[in-house]
Amino acid sequence: MIGVTLAGLAASPATAAVFDPGTGTGFVQRSEAQNAFGVDNADFFTYANAAVFRHRIQTSYRCPGGGRSSTREVVFVNDKLVTEDSVITGFDLTGYGGDGTRHAGSDCGGTVRKTTDTLTIDVPATLRSRASTVLWTP
Repeated sequence: MIGVTLAGLAASPATAAVFDPGTGTGFVQRSEAQNAFGVDNADFFTYANAAVFRHRIQTSYRCPGGGRSSTREVVFVNDKLVTEDSVITGFDLTGYGGDGTRHAGSDCGGTVRKTTDTLTIDVPATLRSRASTVLWTP
């Protein structure tokens, strides 16, 4: 899967994505996802039907003794396409679910250095070959 990042608690002036990490709900406009994937209207329908949303939290730690470690949590977010007159207008994010939560890494008992909180939209790599695009950061 290739990912595009939409991060934050609310809409940013640069984007219309709205996401509540407490509930996994929100809305992503079609233009935002389409621009991130760099596809035209004809190709967007294929991308939209293959899209998978994930909420990712990555935290890095400064460990006792000077080392570093990190943890990553990934939670799937359910979505449904929003249409008007048979045209996709966006994605309604309807809460957490899907394949569950995945955890990786260790906090080493250290102090938090940095936390990155993002919402990503992914499609199979067979549909897209370019790198991820950050659309919004808090």
